Amino acid sequence: PQVSPDGQWLIYEVTVVVGGGEEGKSKSGIYKTRLNPTGIAGSTTPTYVFFLHQSVPNPFKSQTTIRYSLPSLERACLTIYDITGRQVRRLVNEQKKPGIYTSIWNGKDNLGKKVASGIYFAELKTDKQRMQKKIILTR
Repeated sequence: PQVSPDGQWLIYEVTVVVGGGEEGKSKSGIYKTRLNPTGIAGSTTPTYVFFLHQSVPNPFKSQTTIRYSLPSLERACLTIYDITGRQVRRLVNEQKKPGIYTSIWNGKDNLGKKVASGIYFAELKTDKQRMQKKIILTR
């Protein structure tokens, strides 16, 4: 679980698997619970929240998976920046429905060239919100 950037919500993911073997079906959801100074209060309501998860693996050598969720229909931009703030790669720039999404960065720039080892930042941005996570590339 992670605390939301505003410090008011505990955000966590739950995956439920029904059945077994290859016929088993799973469903994931992002949940949030409001925090108060004495602990957790209120009910857990299944909902999608604006959230950028840490990429996996991190550090990475050839590719890393970036997961994010959006609470409403909106234009989402998922962009990779280098340590100087220069845009390296635009992974997503489109209208998205509420839900959980996955994008893969292969360590290449917008021209398809491999970038150098170092520290990069993934930024998820909509008209209303923005969140960043650090990514380390090792070649």
